[in-house]
Amino acid sequence: MTKIILHELRLILREPRFLIPFLLPPLFLVIMQVVFYSQYGGAGQPIEAGLLLIVGVLLSTMSVTLTSDSFAGERERNTLELLLCLPLGVRRLFFGKLLALLPFPLLISMSSQAILWAIAGHLPWIILVESWLYTIAVGLIVTGVSLVVSLFSKSARSAAQANVVFVLLCLGVTQAIGPSYFQTPLIPWLMVPVALIGFGAMILFALRRFEKIS
Repeated sequence: MTKIILHELRLILREPRFLIPFLLPPLFLVIMQVVFYSQYGGAGQPIEAGLLLIVGVLLSTMSVTLTSDSFAGERERNTLELLLCLPLGVRRLFFGKLLALLPFPLLISMSSQAILWAIAGHLPWIILVESWLYTIAVGLIVTGVSLVVSLFSKSARSAAQANVVFVLLCLGVTQAIGPSYFQTPLIPWLMVPVALIGFGAMILFALRRFEKIS
């Protein structure tokens, strides 16, 4: 399984330009935060807290591209058969690819949120923690949905296009619930367990599909 994880990480990092679309949004938001504080002296805590959620969702959607390329892309390039020749078994191959994809978007998302939180300076630490919980929950759900869609798609492009609708839905929901999310203490702590249940169900469904097409 370690070989599969390293293989997937090499595929992700083989083209540095791939990272640009995911690094530019947080960089842009950091610059905007600096400008905001220089002009308004740090007012607007609800806006800043909501911005942390938006950053988390934007960067969590990196898993859409990664998952589409890792599963639908492998089938499209006819390289999945080569991986199946390894003495690993279908399930170990599946989870090896999944474990290589999941941490990368979450680490970038949570790191970017921490940078924005540090720039704000006056936001309570619990705001950052609750933002991380939201990012983890959204990252799990987005990865699960992207995985299922990619396994039913014939190409990486069609998988990514199909996932765009769900990504836009996540952004819309985040924009709508942003102001009230931090005002209800129980919600942030319930999101991750609920997301884990949904993610587990989607992984089981995706695994059966992967075993069927392999």
